[in-house]
Order: sequence, then C-alpha cells, then structure tokens
Amino acid sequence: MKDVSDFLEANMAANMALYCRLDIGIHYDGWTLSDTANYLRDYGIEDDATVKLLYNTMIEEPALYPQYGIGYLEFIELRDTAKEELGEDFVLKDFHEFVLNIGPAPFSIIEDRLDGWMDGYSDLADKK
Repeated sequence: MKDVSDFLEANMAANMALYCRLDIGIHYDGWTLSDTANYLRDYGIEDDATVKLLYNTMIEEPALYPQYGIGYLEFIELRDTAKEELGEDFVLKDFHEFVLNIGPAPFSIIEDRLDGWMDGYSDLADKK
C-alpha cells in the first residue's frame, strides 16, 4: 500500500509541475497551441484533444496552477521539517490537524507556528 501512495504522490507532483510549466509557457513565454503541443509531445502527450483541453484550461484560468504548485511545495517543506525534527514521534494526521487548526494563513505564519507546535508535540510524546 505504501508503494501505491508513494506513486500517487509522485504522480500528482509531476502533473502539478507539468501544469505549472504549461501555465508559465503560455502566459509568460507566449506559447501558442502548437508550442504547447510540441512541449507535451516530449512527455508522451500526443492526443490533439488532450493538448487542446490543457491549452484552453490554461488560457481560461491564468496563473491558477503555479499558486497550487508552489503551495504544494511549501506544504511538503513544512511536513519534511516536522518529520525531521520529530523523527519517530511524527504522525502525519497530527501534522494535518495542526495545519487545519491554523486555518487560512500565509505560509510564513504557518512556518512561525510550526516550531511552537513541534515543541509542544515533543513534550506530549515524551510524556507517553
């Protein structure tokens, strides 16, 4: 099961990176539909309908995917920091609860609160 979850996480990250690059290519570099098709062909995506769908999605929602792609990377960095700091005491569910309890906030605020959470979390783990 771990192999499946690792694969799904890697697949999602790869797709997000691809979408981010498409968004930047189209909106910053000025890619046409043809440029986009050429780029996607390098990744084995050759179906015209799929290429058009991806291109039109990027056109309709400019700068949508980079914010999610960068946000994903920020959360991974926070998670990895907590995993490294807490070691065997790290529980992913507890990390998710920590993030959700903060609510919508800039990553700088979440990062500032992470140290306090890890200190309190370590204290709880020591008492168990």
